[in-house]
Amino acid sequence: SNQAPELKQMALLVDVNTELQDVLEVHMNFQHGEASLSAPTSTTPSGMPSLRRMVRPTDWPRVCSKVIKFADVAFWTPNLKPHEFSKPLAVRFSIHGMLDEYALAQRASIQQVPGTESGSKVWIYLSNFAPYHQSRSRRL
Repeated sequence: SNQAPELKQMALLVDVNTELQDVLEVHMNFQHGEASLSAPTSTTPSGMPSLRRMVRPTDWPRVCSKVIKFADVAFWTPNLKPHEFSKPLAVRFSIHGMLDEYALAQRASIQQVPGTESGSKVWIYLSNFAPYHQSRSRRL
C-alpha cells in the first residue's frame, strides 16, 4: 500500500483561472515506480479535482492567494524562480472518489509553466511527506 512516507513527490498542474483552482494533472512519484493520474477532461467543473478540495479549509485562503500572486508575476517574468512555501502543507487527494488521509508535504513550491500559459497555470511541487496528525492543526 502507498502510505504517505512512500510517496516521494507529487506535482500538480493547477488552473489559476478557476474558482477552486482546478487540478488538471497530478504526477506522483513513489519509492517504487511512478503513477501518473490525469484528471478526465469530460467531467463537469464541480467534479474536477481542485486545490480547494486538497488542502485544509483553514489553509485555503493563504494557498489560493499565493497561487494567484505567483501566476500574476509569472505572466510578466520569464524564468521566474520557484516560490517555496514557508510552512509545510497538508494535502489529501482522492482516487476513484475515496478521500485519502491528509499527508504533510514538508516541502512545497509553486513553479512556472513556461510559455503563453504562464499566467493561467502553475505547477505545485510537493515532497518530503510525513504522516499528518490532526492535532497539529490545533496549534496556532
